[in-house]
Amino acid sequence: MTTINITNNRILQHLNFAKSIARTKKKNIKFISLEEIQSAAYYGLVQAANKFDPNKNVAFTTYAYDRN
Repeated sequence: MTTINITNNRILQHLNFAKSIARTKKKNIKFISLEEIQSAAYYGLVQAANKFDPNKNVAFTTYAYDRN
């Protein structure tokens, strides 16, 4: 499996994770639509997946969530 396939699979496996974070953030941000927050969450997920190093012994969800 190529690096691109691994990254794409990681993104697909964590879409619900990003969506969940977006819903949580929406509770505190009233002036931005849920769709915009989800879009930002998905963008952050892609960035995290592209920069993630599994050799660092950190779970992907921890790495992706801590990228404020």
